Amino acid sequence: MSTVHELAAAIFKELDGRKPGPASTNGAIEAAMSQFPEATFREFERATEIASEMFEARAEKTKREVSALEACRELMRRYPAGKTFGEAVALGVAAGDSLAIAAEAKLRSFRT
Repeated sequence: MSTVHELAAAIFKELDGRKPGPASTNGAIEAAMSQFPEATFREFERATEIASEMFEARAEKTKREVSALEACRELMRRYPAGKTFGEAVALGVAAGDSLAIAAEAKLRSFRT
C-alpha cells in the first residue's frame, strides 16, 4: 500500500466515529498526519481526496440500506400484523405487489 493510501486510511480511521465539527476534524487530521511526518503536501492532498471518497461510498451504501429498510417496513404495513416478513412477501407476490416481487428477488439472490 502506498503512503498516500495508508495516510487516507489513517484519516478515515481517525475521523470515523467522531462527532462532526471543525475541532474534531482538525484533531483527527493532525493525528493521522502525525503518523506520516514525511508526507508531502501533494500526498496529503490526495489522501484527503481518497478519504472523502471512502466516506462518500459509505454514505451511498447507507442510503441504499435505509431505502431497503423503508421498503421492508412499507411491505410489512401492507399485510396483516403477525405475519412474518417471508409470509408478507409470499402474500404480496401472489397478489402481484411490485414491492413484494422485488423483495422476493432480493431474498432469492441471497440464497444463491
